[in-house]
Parts: sequence; C-alpha cells; structure tokens
Amino acid sequence: MSIIQAIVVTFFLFIASQISLSERQYYLKQNRHVFLAKILLFILPFFLISFTQWSDFRKPGLFMNPNITSQLSVMLLPFVILGLNKKSLKAAGIFIVFLIAVITASRSTLMALILSVIIYITVAKFPKLKFPSLLLILSTTTVISIYAVDISIWVFNTFSSILNQSSSRLLYLGYNGRDVLLDLAIERFKTQPYFGLGFGGAKFDFDGHVLGTHNGLIEILIKFGTIGAIIFTIFIIRLISIVSKHDPKFKAVSMMSLTAILSLSTNSSTFFVLNYLFIYSILLVYLGLPKKTSTNI
Repeated sequence: MSIIQAIVVTFFLFIASQISLSERQYYLKQNRHVFLAKILLFILPFFLISFTQWSDFRKPGLFMNPNITSQLSVMLLPFVILGLNKKSLKAAGIFIVFLIAVITASRSTLMALILSVIIYITVAKFPKLKFPSLLLILSTTTVISIYAVDISIWVFNTFSSILNQSSSRLLYLGYNGRDVLLDLAIERFKTQPYFGLGFGGAKFDFDGHVLGTHNGLIEILIKFGTIGAIIFTIFIIRLISIVSKHDPKFKAVSMMSLTAILSLSTNSSTFFVLNYLFIYSILLVYLGLPKKTSTNI
C-alpha cells in the first residue's frame, strides 16, 4: 500500500504541473479563474454544515473531520481570491474560511489562514519582491508555525486576563501528544538517517492507535531521509523561484498558497499523502508561470 501511495501521489503531482502548464493561457483568457472563484465562494459556506457530532468543543464540518474540512477550505481560498476583483468579495471569502476554522476549532488552519492572508497582502502591496525576499518570507512563516505553541504561550501569559475567560479549544496551548510523537519520529529517523524508511515508516503505535507524526516536514525526513529531504527542499525552492517570475496577481495568491501549505505541514501530514492538499499549491504555481517561460516539475 505504501509503494502504491508513493507512485500515485507523485504521479498526481507531475500530472497537475503539466496540465497547469498546458492550460494556463486558456484558463486565464477564458476567465475560468473567475468562474471557479465564484463557484468556490458559493460552496465554501456549506463547509460549515456538520452531519455528525465530533466533540463538545468542535464540529467536523462538511467532510466529517474538522481538520480535513478546515484545511481544504484554507487551501481553496487562494483560488477564490485569484478570480475576484472586489475587495468585499475577497474579504467575504476570508471571513468564511475564518468561520470554518472557528467551528472546527482547528488551530493549525487558523494559524495558516492568518499567516497566508498577511503574506497575500504583503506581496500584493509589494509586487516587485524578488526570489530572495520570497524565500525569506516563506522561511520566516514556516519557522513561526514550528514555534506556534511557544509563541501562543507567550501571548497567553501576556494577555491572560482576557484569554482566561474563553474555553475555546483554539486557546488550548498543549501539543495533544504530538510532542511525544515528534520524539518517537526523531528516534526512528536516527535508525536510517540518509535514505529514510519509506512511506510505511511514518506510522506509530501510540496508546493503542496507529498515528502519523502530524508533521509533514518530519515525515519527509523519516520517509526519504536526509538525501530525500534535501531534494524536496530544492524542489520547494524551485517553486519559489517560479513564483518570483509570476505577474503580481498570481504572485500574491501563489505565495499565499505556499505559505498555507508550509504552515499546515508543521502540524499535519501534507506532502505525498492522499489528501492532495499540496496539489493546490502546485496548480497555482504552474498556472501562473508566464507562457514564454518553460519549465517542468
């Protein structure tokens, strides 16, 4: 199963990039991006609907899992913003995703949403930002995401008189056992540090349950080892390089998408897994590539 997953996901990433390259001009000239944005803006509110119960503190949303529902919404948001010109409609899309993050009580989604919106506004404001600046921006937001719990504890201690009045799960400052999983993951990585343990190596038996690391970056290390992680890092840098060649409109939403996926990766399995979240970023990066520039994944 792990080998099949590796082949399927890699194949989908490649196909997504090639379709985007071949269809990018038609997609824009025929205003497909505008049509898609309007459809997604109409559909997003339905993500708030829950057909099942999850817990007293959070709702599962349309896809019956709070993380799946919320993470999908934040990854679709750049497509919504790309096709809309009115600031009010863009703000409506952001607000809907914010509500989804709140009702699903997904801390990782809320963090990814805040960071990605900030980066979208920044890049839209300064469209001439070059590759070094974009690389620095993504590196910074990823580091912030990695240390989000520590940052939250500092904020909580600073504003404790206000935050103590809320019982929302969004203000929970623990790791939910993910720090233990991280320690187990690091120890397993040390057993095969260079080439990794493959797609089946990132699962752990934890309190009678089989769990992943809940960290896409660590999973890259475990699955592919140091050598694979370096190759993957080069690939991400290549994506940033492509984004630096985008026109201003695409540059802003592509950076928004990359910020969101890298932020989510510090708390969730996002790369080379069957949730396909990474494909949304790939689509945007290659759709925005100027026609005169030729590249492959």
